[in-house]
Amino acid sequence: MMMWGLVAMVGGVLANGWSPTPKCQAAADAFCLSDCVPKIKGRCNASNARRSGPAPVMWRCYPRSELDPTGENYTSGTCYCSRDAGIRQALAQCGDPAPPPQPAPEPKPDIKPFPYPVVPHIGRDTVSNAVFWRGQQAADGTVYPCVRIPGIINAGGGVLIAVAECRRTVGDGCLPTGVKSSGPRDVCMRRSVDSGQHWSNLTAIANDAGQDTIVYDAVAKLVIVNLLDTAGNSQVVSHDLGLTWSAPTSIGLPVSSDTGPGVGIQLGPSNPHAPGRLLFIGHSGAYIQDYVWYSDDHGTTYNLSLTATGRSLLKMDEAQLVELSNGDVLANMRNNEPQHLRGVALSTDGGTTFGEIQFDAGLPEPVCMGSVIRATDPALGDGAVYFSNPGSTAGRVGGLVRRSEHCTGLPPHDCTWADGTFSVYPAGDFAYSCLSPLNSTHVGLLWETNTSLCTGASCLQVFSAIPIASFAA
Repeated sequence: MMMWGLVAMVGGVLANGWSPTPKCQAAADAFCLSDCVPKIKGRCNASNARRSGPAPVMWRCYPRSELDPTGENYTSGTCYCSRDAGIRQALAQCGDPAPPPQPAPEPKPDIKPFPYPVVPHIGRDTVSNAVFWRGQQAADGTVYPCVRIPGIINAGGGVLIAVAECRRTVGDGCLPTGVKSSGPRDVCMRRSVDSGQHWSNLTAIANDAGQDTIVYDAVAKLVIVNLLDTAGNSQVVSHDLGLTWSAPTSIGLPVSSDTGPGVGIQLGPSNPHAPGRLLFIGHSGAYIQDYVWYSDDHGTTYNLSLTATGRSLLKMDEAQLVELSNGDVLANMRNNEPQHLRGVALSTDGGTTFGEIQFDAGLPEPVCMGSVIRATDPALGDGAVYFSNPGSTAGRVGGLVRRSEHCTGLPPHDCTWADGTFSVYPAGDFAYSCLSPLNSTHVGLLWETNTSLCTGASCLQVFSAIPIASFAA
């Protein structure tokens, strides 16, 4: 039987140096036993727990196996539940309320910038450039040991905007040589005005934030980034294609959910259900549930989608959405189920509701972020659906981009992947990735891999412009 403990931690240290009384610690443990354990019991064990990445500091329910020998500090693993509000309420009812978190001290760069990385060559006609890398220095002088979690959109006219988590911590697929560092993460961006050939300086657009997902609202001419910060689910907005950004504001979701990662989508102007609607998908906890939320007023307000099981897609994780040629919306989801296949769910009403989860036998995965897109604008693509991830169940290696001209619903009958593949760095590391429509002849891919002076498959993010003609059937 698993034993469960609680800890509010900052880099392995109790927040504010405070811990509850034994009586109230027991009350908090009891809350976890009743609220968290039933939801993940039987799913997490030493053979299938996976780490999904850093998350904002908050109260969580942990198994003893993920705590250090003292039983007080989280070490690693994903077999936990984030329950900040519920645990705080349990402590308050016990008479020992947790103090509010103190603002983190202003971080200072503690490493020197690393050299520009060598970019892998992945094809004769494919142009690639480094966008994010280990030890990258931002315009304000901050040096980030690791930059992870790709997202990229095409805003038209050659403008691409790439976003990522700029991390002061190391690990999770990125261990720069000789670096020990900690601190909060920021959401950063770079911008290209020539379809990815050159990129602007690295700039932070939201501090102490992460899990960013970007979308371009072509109707309102807005770039919107949904993210998770200390206030919960928030967003920043640019009215000038990424030159300046608003301060973060809450999006008012009734749940707390990591976003994406990757991109949101806007339904095309001819969508029969909800033209112009913005849609995002995110996960709450590790392999617990996914939520979809949407806006019909250009990001001013959001609503949660309904699913076959209520308001969430159960046992799913990092996910992306794609609008199909008939106007339906397909959710494509990472999961930890034994099939090692991508989970999918279909909406036939523009994302208002989603049906039951199925598994796509044509999309094997090693448990990793994947990306799926279709260009609704003929100037930005050929109308096919594209999907990228590590190309097998063996691990985060050998990236593969698959192409489908026959995806109008659920597999196996209404969505197949027999219309071409493109192998990305077949002998090398390939971790998270994000596709983007580029133009009528190329598709864009921002993908993680390894590089010098760093250990792990997520030390470098490369943008590649892949010729559509290179996809071999």
